[in-house]
Amino acid sequence: MSNRLTFFVSAFFIMQVLSFIIEGESAIATTELAATIDNEALVVTVISTTGFIATNDFLTLDNEDICYSTTTATTFVVSERGCRGSDAAPHVVGQRVYNDATGLINSLIGFDVLQVLADDGFFKGGIKAFTALPGIAKSVGKMVIWDYSYLEGNMVWLKYALFGISAAMVLDFINLVLRRGG
Repeated sequence: MSNRLTFFVSAFFIMQVLSFIIEGESAIATTELAATIDNEALVVTVISTTGFIATNDFLTLDNEDICYSTTTATTFVVSERGCRGSDAAPHVVGQRVYNDATGLINSLIGFDVLQVLADDGFFKGGIKAFTALPGIAKSVGKMVIWDYSYLEGNMVWLKYALFGISAAMVLDFINLVLRRGG
């Protein structure tokens, strides 16, 4: 079982790296809001858009995903507020803005990693990570659906093949829980 889990995590990591390369993302990108926005704003002004995909992607603010069509050096032009099943909400100056990779990592562990390490240091930040384990469980779905834009069109067959890996990982996890419980 551990071999399948290792394979799953490795495949997830490789697909994330491919996503950065294919979609033109530089990796983990964060910035801050430079102006307050209400829940209907169609321009998001930030300190810098460096590291974010330039066109047709989304950013994450708190629990809201905001789809955007283009960027400038300091703005995102919004195509849809509350996209990807989230709800539009107002946001204040200084709030952290994340790209997909950073948002996924923060979602998986349940808090803003970079901010906690900056505020609390490595030791206290590590303790917070341990207490966030229940938040990790609800985010596993994001890992098993292989939601990458490059796996559409001619590459959709690969996405369906990866679903088999996800199913095996989930079944292994259920098996592990049942064995330990019984």
